[in-house]
Parts: sequence; C-alpha cells; structure tokens
Amino acid sequence: MLSRDYVATRLTHDLTQAGEIVGYKPSRGKISNQGLVRLAEDFDSVGLLTTSVSDLITILSAIQNVAYSPIDPSTLQIVGSQLSKDADSLGQSAVEQVLSKIANLSERTIEGFDAGAVRRAGLLVCELEGSESLGLDGSTTQHGFSEEFLSTMKFVHTLPPTKIAETKVKIAEFQGRMRTLFKTFDVMILPTTPAGAPALSANPPTAADLTAWVNISGLSSLSIVEPTTRRSVQLVGASDENVLRLGLWLEKEFSTSH
Repeated sequence: MLSRDYVATRLTHDLTQAGEIVGYKPSRGKISNQGLVRLAEDFDSVGLLTTSVSDLITILSAIQNVAYSPIDPSTLQIVGSQLSKDADSLGQSAVEQVLSKIANLSERTIEGFDAGAVRRAGLLVCELEGSESLGLDGSTTQHGFSEEFLSTMKFVHTLPPTKIAETKVKIAEFQGRMRTLFKTFDVMILPTTPAGAPALSANPPTAADLTAWVNISGLSSLSIVEPTTRRSVQLVGASDENVLRLGLWLEKEFSTSH
C-alpha cells in the first residue's frame, strides 16, 4: 500500500463510486509478490486498480522510478483476435470502437486455442498449489476454513498424479506458445468479462475465458473503459511498457473525442 504523501494522487476510498476503473496486471515478475499468500506460484501477481491510466502511471513511476509517456499507435503492431467473437455484443462493440482509432490494424488467429480448457487447467493448478500452501488434505471439515471453500478445493485431491502431471505439461506448452506468438506483434485488443467473480459454489461464466488465459500466460494486461459503450477492453502484450503507453494514448484520445 502507498500513502497519500508518497504519490501525487490517491485512489478513491470506495471504488464502486468511481465512474471508471482501470485495472493493471503486470507481466510475470514485473512487480514482486514476495510475502503474499498465493494460490499458485506461477499465476498470482500484484495488480493495481485506479480511476485512470494517468493515476496508474503516477503510482508505477513512484514504485519503479520509471517515466511513461503516451506512444503513437502507428509505431506499434496492434492486432485484434477471433477471441473477441466469444464476447457479448457490447464487448465486441467496445473492441471495435477502440480498434477504429488505430490505423495499422490486423487480426491474429490463435490456432488450436481452447480458452476454456486453459482456464480449467489453471484452476486445477491453483487448487493443487493452494491446498499444499494452506495445508488442506481434501476433507470438507478443517479448522479455520469454511465448508464451501473446502468443498471447492476438494476436487484436485480426487485426481491421479498422472492427470495433474499432464495438466502441468499442457500449461507449460501453452505458455511457450504464447511467448512465441506475442513476439510477432506488440499488443492485442480484447474484451473483458462483463461481470465480477462468481460465488464459490457457482461455475464462472464463459466470459471468464476471455481473461483467465492472459494471467496464466504471464502476459501484461491493462483494462480501460471504452467511453461509448462504457465497457472495458483489455490491452494485452509481452511488454508492460507498450501496454501502459498505449493505454495513456487511448485515455487521451477518449478525453478529446468525448
């Protein structure tokens, strides 16, 4: 946490009262998560929520002692993706609005991509490593934990070791594919989920497939509100700098056109 004296700006006390929320998930290892209780060592990272990209940059500049400035999108290779078709109509429209402001645009298809399978594999690893770090043994009654939580974390204990090993191999292969893919362009524009996290007893909405794979891959992601639709889009890339600087440019573009 940062004190108000440490940076020039501060977050609103009640984020639900803010008109817009900007979310930043750094690439793996960009911001240390040492000392945090983590469900999955390879997936969990420190994220930041602010009310604008400018505020986010102020905080990051204070943490990292690095200056960020808007970048002309014509200097980047920015792509859309067939994954946007999995979003609802409002999410698709938000992406289209953002892409319409960027001239050098192309679409990139991720071959053989099953976002749902990637999300489920990631959840399995979270349950496995989370159970180990929290000392869970697969029972539904354990001091200090609710039955609902223990029931959710129980499934992984019913699987044979071969299944878990296969899952880890698939995730490693996926991460390697994404590292290779994101070397061929700079930023991908995608929708975000239209709702918050589901209850522990409920399955996540299909829309969660749009964001979970980004975290599992270790890529950087910036969520910014498109003002016409009032729906967030995510800027995804291997370079945190490119993602953040493009976010600054878009925020400035949105403010001058509305």
